[in-house]
Amino acid sequence: MKRKTDCTHKRRSYFGVWGTDLSLASQSTIIKADFVQPFQVEGTHVRGQLIRLSDSLDAILTRHNYPQNVSVLLAQTIGLSSLFGSRLKFDGKVSVQAQSEGAVRLLVADCEHDGAVRGFAQFDETLCTNADIQNESDLLGRGHLAITIDPGTAKDRYQGIVELSERGVIASTLSYFSKSEQTLTNLKLFASAPSSSASSWSLGGVMIQKLPPPEERHLEPTHQALDDWEAASALLDTMGADELLDPHVDSHALLFRLYHEMGVRVYDPSPVRFGCSCTRERIENILRTFSAEDIQDIVEDEGQVRANCEFCNETYLFSLTDLDVMGIRPDTLNN
Repeated sequence: MKRKTDCTHKRRSYFGVWGTDLSLASQSTIIKADFVQPFQVEGTHVRGQLIRLSDSLDAILTRHNYPQNVSVLLAQTIGLSSLFGSRLKFDGKVSVQAQSEGAVRLLVADCEHDGAVRGFAQFDETLCTNADIQNESDLLGRGHLAITIDPGTAKDRYQGIVELSERGVIASTLSYFSKSEQTLTNLKLFASAPSSSASSWSLGGVMIQKLPPPEERHLEPTHQALDDWEAASALLDTMGADELLDPHVDSHALLFRLYHEMGVRVYDPSPVRFGCSCTRERIENILRTFSAEDIQDIVEDEGQVRANCEFCNETYLFSLTDLDVMGIRPDTLNN
């Protein structure tokens, strides 16, 4: 399907809930923002989300200094958790986790209901820095992708699991929606590393789904609904990394480029920020569950306990005096 890429004032314009004319969206300045922008293709059952991450993603990835190929995979996982987390209507979080038998053993990203996102990876550094092992199919082996919605301690968690595709976490996510949710979905998600033209990590993407209203979800889709979906999905397939990552094009201009022929309505965006829930108090509470013998095993030669958060790479140190105050100093060190 042919898609025009220039924005002119002659085209039909559509307004968001705050009255934004998408045909007038700015393309003149560099845009650095972290958000998920919901939208609807006008007059259809196609709903979508556009995501842009910069500072939040950079804060996570620069804390770890992973190899670039690992960082790209983790960035995609963080993007997915941010897309899903922005949909939460209650206090809770969404976790996306990929476990693999390949060079990248684990990818984890959490997004809280307020947009706080964090993530980490576990991998074989020797394999991941091998020049011959760079593609997702090389980095990820057999495994599974799990998407977990955790509404808090008062309610049960929901978890959907799908086989990890050799084509990566994006293909696995599409498989999840097809098999577990039976929802037509198309997703484009790209990450970009710092370079001579960009000082930080960035991520851009669009996800669309065919989501009829609740009263129609048990019915067979009409020919028109399927035609609308195919048209919207074909248009998304014309969009590549260059456009989705372009810092000079804001979300309204990007959506207008994509769906101006069909019409698009935007809704209030959800902000995304880096945020880790680890605290010294939480680490103390975990240490209090250990026996004196367990504490003895983890006390370092310098006479302290070192605890590291895998998500934010923050290190917490507990001296013997700290352990005394907490009432958990090892018996063998009390003599």
